[in-house]
Amino acid sequence: TNFGPPPYLGVTWRAGQRNSRGLYKECPAADIADLLRPLDARIVALQRNPEEGEVADFATRLGREVLDLSAANADLEDMLALVGLLDDQVCVSNTNVHLAAARGRTCRVLVPSPPEFRWMATGDESPWFPGMRLYRQRIDGDWRPAFETLARDLAGGG
Repeated sequence: TNFGPPPYLGVTWRAGQRNSRGLYKECPAADIADLLRPLDARIVALQRNPEEGEVADFATRLGREVLDLSAANADLEDMLALVGLLDDQVCVSNTNVHLAAARGRTCRVLVPSPPEFRWMATGDESPWFPGMRLYRQRIDGDWRPAFETLARDLAGGG
């Protein structure tokens, strides 16, 4: 399959178990699709265990094909190789962020409120993940300010 020229942008919108307080993170996939729609990038779904039809719904909302490589999550070495090939990622905190860091790559990490310790309480970066840009929820449940900043950064190459 010819997916087209770079840039390739990996995307995840959920991580963790819904019943594990503090470790579960989720951003509305439809809102992320809306945010990415204007970008001239090939979008790669890296969502671990997507629900039935979820990636197809994301692609419909995005308005174009999405390369679904979610199955690569089954093998850490495969995912380590894959994240090394991506030009960028927009994601919630998950294993792929750690793999990208191990490869010396960066991500744009969507951080829910309240944040996990690794993302600190404030700031645009974490000391443990240098170069990873953080986009924080200011109020639990409200992603708008984080998405507005992310949209500006993606449009401006920031």
